[in-house]
Amino acid sequence: MRTTSQDSLQLRICEFPSHPDRLGPPRLSNNSLHLWLVDPKEHLEWIRELSALLSTDERDRAARFHFEQDRQDFIFARGMLRALLGD
Repeated sequence: MRTTSQDSLQLRICEFPSHPDRLGPPRLSNNSLHLWLVDPKEHLEWIRELSALLSTDERDRAARFHFEQDRQDFIFARGMLRALLGD
């Protein structure tokens, strides 16, 4: 993890874990910002696990995507959001 400070704002660039189970709600202090960057194409093996985190409505919404890549991107984004912020 790399931390930089400018004035009163702290930016943390977090190293992405090797498995979604290792994610958890980030601990944010006052005046801090965590920036998470990940390429879903590098973690396609997570799609099934991340899909299990989604609500029924989210899974139904994902199923309506015409293109598989769009479906996977949606599942990845929503699943990661749930993994990071909790249920």
